[in-house]
Amino acid sequence: MRSAAAAAGTAVHLVTPCLAGEEEGLPEALVAALARQGWRVAVWPVADDAAQQLACLRALPMDEPVLLVPARDAGPDLAAAVAQRVAVAAGRPLPGSRLDTWLVENYRAGYLAGKHLVNLRHQEVAYLGPAGASPAAAERLRGFRQALRHNGRELPAQRVAEVLPDADAVAAALRRWWSDEPAPTALFAASPQLAAWALAALEEMGRRVPDDVALVGYGDGPLARALRPRLTAVVPPLDELARQAAATLAERARSAQRAGERRAEPVRLAPRLIIRQSCGMRAAG
Repeated sequence: MRSAAAAAGTAVHLVTPCLAGEEEGLPEALVAALARQGWRVAVWPVADDAAQQLACLRALPMDEPVLLVPARDAGPDLAAAVAQRVAVAAGRPLPGSRLDTWLVENYRAGYLAGKHLVNLRHQEVAYLGPAGASPAAAERLRGFRQALRHNGRELPAQRVAEVLPDADAVAAALRRWWSDEPAPTALFAASPQLAAWALAALEEMGRRVPDDVALVGYGDGPLARALRPRLTAVVPPLDELARQAAATLAERARSAQRAGERRAEPVRLAPRLIIRQSCGMRAAG
């Protein structure tokens, strides 16, 4: 049901960092979900910085709802500012807040990738993730390790590379791995861009996907869907996350309930594994 405010075309403010890599597609999903609720959506793309988000919030009308994707360094000051508003959060937690928040179950994402490669009987696997790892990326790596450990395998430290978003950095990591014996037979790349660069580097090295190397990615945006061979990927439920966040914001607006007036536990939504061609059609030897 649409709130009275939304039905009247009241503005809602989406305050979000400019997201890419592992988080690409979230702002677009949120805008679409808010529009379906009947809101006029004003998007405020600010730097991934809590101080700038706080300044943005203070400049917005207090009587208009906010959907916040918190900055990575968000803390008590931002939580206190949001508590005075009708607001919800999505994509990232806001420490110290009572905000209704929707998150991806990132541990499960990593576990799905690891379990799939175990099921394909790969013994030598590697993990390629973003440098300056976010808590979400750290949870995916933890889940990936645990899936291997639950099946009698370990992920050595030298098989983990957290690299800058740069094709040369990805190629250097892969060349280092494939200069060792035994070389990896499977790779989990934790963003679409990392998967694309990994595919290019492997091709340059003469390694074929999936014949020589199985590749699992994370995310299913336009870049991931354009890769060939078609990418097996762990896909976060961004549309459902956005739908639930937008519907709850409409409900909070209808009752004029501010974020600080209730305590909510974060809702974590499970990702799913989409199996395509990049892991091959048979188990590794």
